[in-house]
Amino acid sequence: MPMRGLSRVLDDVASEVLRECESIISRGLSDAEAIVEREKKAALERAEALIYQAEREEETIRSRSRSLAEVKARGVALKTMEEYLTEVINTVLERIREEAGKGGLKEDLKRLLAEAVEGLGLREVKAYTSPGLRPMLEEVSREVSKEKNVEIQVAGEVETAFGVVVKSPDESITYDNRVEERLERLRSRIRQEVASLLGV
Repeated sequence: MPMRGLSRVLDDVASEVLRECESIISRGLSDAEAIVEREKKAALERAEALIYQAEREEETIRSRSRSLAEVKARGVALKTMEEYLTEVINTVLERIREEAGKGGLKEDLKRLLAEAVEGLGLREVKAYTSPGLRPMLEEVSREVSKEKNVEIQVAGEVETAFGVVVKSPDESITYDNRVEERLERLRSRIRQEVASLLGV
């Protein structure tokens, strides 16, 4: 099985994702999901083509050897994809962290807060973010509070590169709208689809 080819395809996909992710900050976090989805689809199509080609080449190998090679190749492909996903996600998080540290992304934080408030559907909520984002959260919470007619208390801190966690007053209901959580949900979907494609 041409693992160099798979590695090259995955390198190309990772490079494309990294280039596209540089524009995420200026377009807003909502575009990040669309970019990752598009790149995921392209990566899956390339992986399908590569697997099809590898399977045709393996027809000359005895049945048992072929089965062992497929299992090993799929494991390597999954491991390689996971490594690239981790690298891409870490790069995106670092860029978002840098931009947020410069005071940028105020409108994005406002949108994440509004989305979380709407998601809970309550008239009173508590909001949490990182210490560095707290002043920005206090500012946007006043705006969202007026727009949504909701009382928002900036209550504490959570670990995040960017985003907000919103809870009910008694903290029994939580809406986690941190960028890390959104990217992890994307990672899980990509992982499941690649595993399904590879027959794992």
